[in-house]
Parts: sequence; structure tokens; C-alpha cells
Amino acid sequence: MFRLEFDRGTILVHGDNARAGALKLPGCAFDPRVSLYRAPARYYREIITLLADRGLPYRDDARSYGKLDLSFQSDRSPFPYQQEAADAWWQAGGRGVVVLPTGGGKSTIAKLAVRFYDPDEGTVLIDGTDLRTVQLTSLRSQFGVVPQEPFLFNGTIGDN
Repeated sequence: MFRLEFDRGTILVHGDNARAGALKLPGCAFDPRVSLYRAPARYYREIITLLADRGLPYRDDARSYGKLDLSFQSDRSPFPYQQEAADAWWQAGGRGVVVLPTGGGKSTIAKLAVRFYDPDEGTVLIDGTDLRTVQLTSLRSQFGVVPQEPFLFNGTIGDN
């Protein structure tokens, strides 16, 4: 039996390593540090689909990504257009994009949510927990951030 476990943005595959290697599970590579196969979390559905299609028993201990409840508490109220954009985002299940005019606070919201900085006043909460009490690696593993300032490495376009 295989057991899937979430670990810092990856899926660990517990079980018979020789069998896991022979299955060529999507995205998996052997990680000698933990003596297990590991795959980026984006391969999660492909891995469980392959195991199910082949009738192989597995236990899914990977963390379930339910909707996170992100909220901000402050004595200041957002501008009406900011509140409207945030409400639309929540109604979409907290997925997608927040559309605001230039200077409307999109980058600020994202940077506060992943604690690139903390608010000068008020509190940022996820599931009712003050983000200042959460380990940064644990928090940041829940988000994907694409900054608006591009960073290019020295080299060709293909290298970047």
C-alpha cells in the first residue's frame, strides 16, 4: 500500500520504493534525504489517478486544500471599490484575480497575505489566526505569487 503525504509544497510517496520507481509516478524522483519518492504538489491528481487506474491501494494523507478564510482587521475601512473587488474574489471561492485600478492595493494585499511585510496597524488573519503567529514557511507554502516586477537572470531568453 502506498501512502501520500504533503511536505513543503511536495507530495511524499511512502511505500515500496522499488515499486514506486517502476510505476514511474508522474513528476516523482527519489529523494535520498528521506529515502522516499517525492513529486511537486502539482502532480497530486495525476499520481492518485494513476494509482486508482491501476487498482493499487493507497492512503491519502496529503493535506486537503479547503478554502482559506483570509481577512483583514483594522480601524480603517477599505475604499468602496476595494471592498467590491475583495467581495467578488471571495464569492469566487478565493480563486482568480483581484482587479483594482493602479494604486488600488493589489500588491499590498498580496504582500500582507504572505507576510512580505506586516501591517503598521490592524491584523491580517487566515482562518481566524493572526499571521504573525504562523511559521513563514508553512504560510508561504499555501500561496503562489507572481510579482509584478520581473526578475531576469543573466543569459538567454530560454534560460529565463
